[in-house]
Amino acid sequence: MIDIGNSWDAFERVKESINNMRALSVLPDGAEVTFNSCGFARPISIVPLSIMGLSKNLSFSDIPGYLGTIGFPSGQEVEYYTDNNGTYLPLTRADLTNLDYEGKEQKLRSLSDIYISLLERNIITDKQFLQRIGKDVSALLITEMIDNIFEHSEASTSIIFSQYWPGNDSCEICLADNGIGMYESLLNAGRNVESEIDAMQKVIEEFLSAKDEFGSTKRGTGIRNAINLLSNNELNGYFCVISGTAGYYVDSQGRKTFLNLQNLDWNGTIVNMGFTKPAQKLDIYEYIR
Repeated sequence: MIDIGNSWDAFERVKESINNMRALSVLPDGAEVTFNSCGFARPISIVPLSIMGLSKNLSFSDIPGYLGTIGFPSGQEVEYYTDNNGTYLPLTRADLTNLDYEGKEQKLRSLSDIYISLLERNIITDKQFLQRIGKDVSALLITEMIDNIFEHSEASTSIIFSQYWPGNDSCEICLADNGIGMYESLLNAGRNVESEIDAMQKVIEEFLSAKDEFGSTKRGTGIRNAINLLSNNELNGYFCVISGTAGYYVDSQGRKTFLNLQNLDWNGTIVNMGFTKPAQKLDIYEYIR
């Protein structure tokens, strides 16, 4: 039922993940799920399956060894992660169920702060890599996306997972939630959006946001900054966001496309981000607005 391949192409893996999500979406709650194949699993391969599995109470049988090692599908609450010597992080979960406004804010701030530290300490062991990207890159990418969960999503669960591959000096971070998604968030804020794909296009092209500032609509900067930072020729990265029935993918190779998903409606938002070690120290302020 689930097929995870071996391609290094980020866009191909996004499409593969969409196909796997589509396969799970038609299953009844509590169904059993099997893996037809599990090759080279990436964060985008794993995080959406985990969120959907938890939301639908799916039972995964014969979980491949690596997925079991990282705690698939339920993951681990971030505050209980204590391994200071690992070379990987488990699927890291923030359970927001039954928390009030302040409780959700505290939990997500903790997820952001702790995960950034863990990412730099336990995964990216290449000191030159860390020196060239600085602390600002991972902090901006993770903090901005987690802030969106708190401010807009109304999610009960969020999961983040990342991997670093020293063989080609690259890192991928995937974050997903089971909230209301972009379209509903914008509608609730009174924005003029006609459909899921219209909402996605306006967020990407017009920087439309559900935020208000001084009585007027505030332009969204989080996704714009992430795209600018990742799709340049220094980090040679990529950015993908999926929400509802729409998605968007962009990378440093010039690929840029909106995705109108067929037979799939993701309840929430998925963000997948990847980057490589730059040739020299990156000036983040050349790319953020």
